Parts: sequence; structure tokens; C-alpha cells
Amino acid sequence: MPLPAALRPSCVASLLAFAACHTTPATPAPDSSELACRMQMLELGLRSQADWLAQVTASSGPREFESAALAELNGRLEALAAKLDALVPGGPVDAVAGRTEPIAAADAVAIQTLQHALEVELERRNTIVANLANVHTCGFKKLTLVTATRCDAATGAEFPVVERRLPIFTSGALEITERSLDVALDGEGFLVVRHPDGTTGYTRNGNLHVDAQGRLVTGDGGVLQPETTFPNDVLEIAIDPRGKVRGRTASAPDQPTHFGQLQLARFASPATLVPDHHGTWTAEAGASPAQIDTPGSPGLANVQQGFLERSNVQVVNELVNLQLVDRQIAILRRTLASHGIWLR
Repeated sequence: MPLPAALRPSCVASLLAFAACHTTPATPAPDSSELACRMQMLELGLRSQADWLAQVTASSGPREFESAALAELNGRLEALAAKLDALVPGGPVDAVAGRTEPIAAADAVAIQTLQHALEVELERRNTIVANLANVHTCGFKKLTLVTATRCDAATGAEFPVVERRLPIFTSGALEITERSLDVALDGEGFLVVRHPDGTTGYTRNGNLHVDAQGRLVTGDGGVLQPETTFPNDVLEIAIDPRGKVRGRTASAPDQPTHFGQLQLARFASPATLVPDHHGTWTAEAGASPAQIDTPGSPGLANVQQGFLERSNVQVVNELVNLQLVDRQIAILRRTLASHGIWLR
């Protein structure tokens, strides 16, 4: 995906800042354990940078505007790697396998807490990766991880646990498509769909189609509610901001025909929505029922025909978060290794 012009300097600056924070200090050479930690963080940084560059290149081809900055960043990282290798006889140190004297008496409570913390950070990383994977998904909402602290009744120890992934329902940018069956919601609300399995879902993805029965459906076959049906000889479809669906047919080309009316759902607390396997959201059990009304009603969005709402995921922010989480994971694994728990 081509990065927006306004974000390109920020992305390059973030990468340069990451390289700068790993420069070799002026203090005496670190011991082997500290050196091992630095090497692992360096490898994570190089891997994340390579993954990001591969995504950019695959989706949009080489970027000349980044060449000078990326060349400088590569030079810094390579220089740092060479300095670290020179400090270690025999080459780089493996942060886990390099330790030969683990602590014999591991503290069970500390190990339990560290393992729970590692599970949380791994789930946080999976959430960030899911956000990046859905950058191009219309109407997708950024996910954030909700955590809590639990107490072990047996030991009295407190440890973090994952409660759920929470979508952030801020609006994404509207992208013009000029396609008559593309609609974007400019404001609050969700399109209501009935899936083939009979369940009800809610979506902001307005990339609509007409199925074999002439019904207005979403990309996965969910039928828009209430149903809007078109005759076989439809020539033109127009959807106004209030959700009225009109058009012309071959049998009556000079007379507008009313096909249906879009309805939107609104929730008092959108946080009660959870993703389902159809790529839409569904209401949690016991949540307040949705309020259904026509677009443009108080508190509800207007419908914009010929537009799609893009994902609200900010790529640069997610890449920075990914770097921070990778560092946390590396530190937790190293700490567990010091207690005799060897992880890769």
C-alpha cells in the first residue's frame, strides 16, 4: 500500500530514531548477558525493517523518495552489527543458548507472572499484525487489546491476562470510487446484514453487490436489511444521503423507480460489538438492542454514494507499536531464561 505523502517523513523519522537508540554507548564494553540482549533486539529490528520494506515493495514497488534515508538507516544498523560482533569472541551470542548457568532454584510465582505477561505481549503482537493485515479492508476498525489483572487464589500472586480485543470506532477516510453500489457512512451507524446462516451482523463496509435474486448484498453474501431488490432490466441506481434507493429501468426509462430504503443501526455502546467470522460485528449477549432508523436521522450518518470508508489503521503507529512489543517480548524471554525457562 503506498504510504500517504504526509506520513512518509514520519515513517522514515521513526526508523531513524529506532536506529539511533541502539548506538553503542561510550561506557566500557558490556558483559555477555547485556550484549546478548542487544544482539536479540538488533535482530528484531532488522527483521521488522525487512518485513516492512517487503510489504511496501510488494504493494507499491520501489520508492525513490525513501532511498537516501533507508540507505543511511541500513548503514547504521550494519555498523552496529559489526561493532557488536567484534566485541564477542567467536561471533554473535544467542540470547538464550548463550547462557550456561541458569538459576537452579526458580521462583514459581515469578515464573508464572512472567509467562502470563509474555502471553499478553504475544497476543498484543497478534493484534497489531491483524491491524496491519486489514489496512486495505474497507470499514475495518483498529483493534486494541484490553487486559486485566487477576489474582491466583493459591499463591496470592497477581498477573496480567487478556480480556478481549476492542475495536476503536473512529471514522476512516472516505475514498472516492464513482461506483454506484459503493456507499460510505459519513457519521455514526452500521449497515445491517443477514448472513446466509441466519445470523445478523453489522458492518461499515459499503462495497455492495446485486446477487442472482436481484438483492442488495455485501461481499460475503449477507443480505442488506431491509431487503432492497432490483428488477432484471435496471439501468441506473442512485442512493441519496437519506438512504433512498431509486433508479431507472428499461421498461420505464423516463420515470424514476423506487427500489428500497437503507436503514442504519446505532448502539448506545459500540464497545459491546465483537467481530464475527463473517468479517462483520455482532452484539454481545445481553447488550442493549440496536436502534434502527433511516440515514440522516439525529445521531446517524448520511450515506455517500460512490465512496468507500477506508480502514482507520495508521500504518506508522502500528509499526512503532510492533517495535515496542517485540522489545518487551525479547526482555521477557531473556528474564525467563535467567530462571531456567528456555524459550525461542
